[in-house]
Amino acid sequence: QKQKRYDAAWGLLRLTKKGTNEKRCHEIIASGGIKSLLTLFKASPESKELMMVSALTVVYLLPSLLDSDVQNANLSHVHMGVIECLQFLIRISRESTDIGISSCEIRTASAFAMTNLWFKVLGEKLRSSDTLLTNYSMKRFGMGESR
Repeated sequence: QKQKRYDAAWGLLRLTKKGTNEKRCHEIIASGGIKSLLTLFKASPESKELMMVSALTVVYLLPSLLDSDVQNANLSHVHMGVIECLQFLIRISRESTDIGISSCEIRTASAFAMTNLWFKVLGEKLRSSDTLLTNYSMKRFGMGESR
């Protein structure tokens, strides 16, 4: 069972590596693949390799997730799972791996994912917070109203 999960996660990793077919990434996301990968990541603390492969696949899927129509749904739990994957990958990137994934690849993919997460999720939240704050301030201090 563990080997089947590992093989499936590796297959998805090969399909989602940077520069691959974005349509395929959207199909994986639409079929619930990212949630399954997050579940696999969280359920595999005894296997560092399985955690690494599932976390890296999630990181490679992130740009497609953030660009997709699914983004309209409440995905804060998915974003938190992605952050957990990033934390794990950053921590493990300091160690050597014997499964064919270099520390450089892990760091590069993690940096790319963090940048996407920052600009597309956190940046959007900050912009909407600024708009709310501006509207509140204008109402509170009588700005923008006709006198």
